[in-house]
Amino acid sequence: GLLRRLANQEMAEVLVTVGVSFVIADLALVIFGGTPRSMTTTADMPSGSLEIGGFSYPWYRLFVIVFTVLIGVALYVVQNRTRIGAIVRAGVDNREMTAAIGIKINRVFTGVFIFGALLAGLAGAIGSGVTSVSAASGTEILLYAMVVVIIGGLGSVTGAAVGATAIGLIDAFTKVWFPEFAYFTVFAPMAIMLVVRPRGLFGKV
Repeated sequence: GLLRRLANQEMAEVLVTVGVSFVIADLALVIFGGTPRSMTTTADMPSGSLEIGGFSYPWYRLFVIVFTVLIGVALYVVQNRTRIGAIVRAGVDNREMTAAIGIKINRVFTGVFIFGALLAGLAGAIGSGVTSVSAASGTEILLYAMVVVIIGGLGSVTGAAVGATAIGLIDAFTKVWFPEFAYFTVFAPMAIMLVVRPRGLFGKV
């Protein structure tokens, strides 16, 4: 496929994936329209708010945070403490050598891609309870994801967690205090990282 032609060119793979995603998002926009939609709250979902020091925080948002942390920990364990994680890392480092010892690395990567797509769908479903979503929502999220990957470093779950937390905090505080500079303060750290440390905080050499 297209990504296979870009093997061992990690940044090129990211940019191509972003480009293809833009095309798919535009097609979805044509098919489904751009009307934002929100998930309807049901009795099974956490409701109400937690009151702390005069501030209230919705239980559902806390549920999303805890669920996200659990998913992140699970991914870290799978990547660094299991056989399948070792196979994936070996395939990324040396695809030919991994295939030479009898591992069907193409099937492994296909499975990883499918699992990633399932996680993305799950994130969209859960996130729709926090904010409205539309066919175009993925475009903005994808840009933030690219910034997170560049800052945290390719191939690092820890880097993704640190990068996402940093960008989330920067974005949240900037939108409150300096809304006109919101996008600038998100993409500026990415530009600085590309100049100072192109492999990211936790990326491989």
